[in-house]
Amino acid sequence: MRIIDIDTVTRENPQGTRYSGDLFLYHGTWHDEDGYSFRLDTLYICFVEKGEHSFVFNSEKYSVKAGDLLICHPNDFFSELKFSKDYFGLTIYTELDFAARDIDTTVFQKCLSNLRYNPVVHLSENMNTLMGKYSELLRTRKTSCPETGISLTIEKICQAMISDIFNYVYENRTQTVVTQSRPSIIFNDFIDLLGSMRRKELDMEYYARKLSITPKYLSYICKSQSGKTAPEWIREYVMNDARRYIVGSDYSIKEIASHLGFSNFSFFCKTIKRYFGMTPLEMRNQPFRS
Repeated sequence: MRIIDIDTVTRENPQGTRYSGDLFLYHGTWHDEDGYSFRLDTLYICFVEKGEHSFVFNSEKYSVKAGDLLICHPNDFFSELKFSKDYFGLTIYTELDFAARDIDTTVFQKCLSNLRYNPVVHLSENMNTLMGKYSELLRTRKTSCPETGISLTIEKICQAMISDIFNYVYENRTQTVVTQSRPSIIFNDFIDLLGSMRRKELDMEYYARKLSITPKYLSYICKSQSGKTAPEWIREYVMNDARRYIVGSDYSIKEIASHLGFSNFSFFCKTIKRYFGMTPLEMRNQPFRS
């Protein structure tokens, strides 16, 4: 499963633009990706301007069409992406801290909770018009702003747009009660817990205690909801954190191993080699490809 974060989309989508460590924008088309599964590691907002897009999101099938928003937060899962030939949209990848800067905390959290169970937002005519104006403004500013001020200008426009989006969702969606099965709720809580911890616990029993269930039941839920076991999810998140620290920080490899909970440095290096196909030092010395 591929991890989609700001660094990933910067490398893999040269048609888009990265304005800071927290923001990446793309106006344009996408291609079908039937054979891939993705885990988001960033807030994802897509305004569909033309065409249609279908996908599997957290094991449920959805579709969006022109005039819809698709909003997903970190730790959500995508697969079976299909796009109509005339699809065109504005896509925003951003960190949660950036998105929440101008939004009331209660509004932001309630919206994220609601969107977890249905990421598709059907817009009113007025809201659709407003989103279209934001999209056009972003395109215009991208080409007309002085180079020295473009990042700050785009960031401010995006923050205003995101604020309007979340207030719209809060007013129109959060009063609706969403019912989910207990296994689905527990699995989502487990993934959110994993994603929120800067230092991951390697022992599955820790997460079971936090969720007030037995390790056996946690293992059953993960397997039935995702096809992967709890230890596999823990390993994926730990390895993703390891990659970030190795490639994007100045910490020594030993410091990273210790920070991630590996008491045996040699075992950490072997684990990295087995998972990524290269040693930590080889990963760190790889040239960045944009």
